[in-house]
Amino acid sequence: MSVLKIAKELKLLEKQLREIETQVSDPIERLEHKKLLEKKIKKLERLKSQQEEYERQQQELEELKSEFSPDNSNSVEHLQEISTSVNNKINSQPQHNLNQQFNSTVNSDNKITSKHLFIIGIIFSCVSATALIINYSLSKQAEEIRLKNLAQQQAQQAIKVQPEAQAQIQGLNLDIDNTVPKYLFLSERKVTPADLINQTPWELDIMRNEIYARHGRKFNLIGLQQYFNKQPWYHPIYTPEQFDNNLLSSLEKHNATVILNYQKQHNLLYF
Repeated sequence: MSVLKIAKELKLLEKQLREIETQVSDPIERLEHKKLLEKKIKKLERLKSQQEEYERQQQELEELKSEFSPDNSNSVEHLQEISTSVNNKINSQPQHNLNQQFNSTVNSDNKITSKHLFIIGIIFSCVSATALIINYSLSKQAEEIRLKNLAQQQAQQAIKVQPEAQAQIQGLNLDIDNTVPKYLFLSERKVTPADLINQTPWELDIMRNEIYARHGRKFNLIGLQQYFNKQPWYHPIYTPEQFDNNLLSSLEKHNATVILNYQKQHNLLYF
């Protein structure tokens, strides 16, 4: 069907659509006829558009055929002239110009690559610096936690030792037999490291001063004096100023010196 026939059919349907208002009295029937006609009109319009496109393409094809037909020698010669001109232009361009263009392209790519590498280097440096800062912060926090825990342990140890020392000062240590000096062996043999290890500062002070207390020496330190006053074997005779160190044997002097040096070396002096 040609475009002209389709156009005639469209005009006829459009006329029927206009006349349906007066020819059909029933509203429902009129509406159905109207919908049917509108549907046919849309279908013909699509068909008309397709036919017009087909005819246009056919016309273009015929024009191309006429241009490249054997009779049209001018068109062929024109195409040959264009081809020859393009080839001559390419061949006439110096080789060094082509090389220059190629090198320019390569240099441009290298610039882009260098720029990218520079940006990547900056990003890597920032990431490395951030990692170092994070590691430093974590190390600092870990050290603070360690010191805090150490301080808590020392405080707990001090709390644990304090009642023991107070009880000993008050004479409440429950020795099985406190009628005999606790560290009498210091007058009988040399003290050894095994005797001193694991002793508290309080015990080391008592151990060392018991040597003097067994010879009747008094003490200016109230804690020491109260402790020895509660020992049944203790008989105070000499003030610190009156006491003669020659009352001690050479073994006792040696042991007292060893214990004192041990306390100073390990910072274990209680009084």
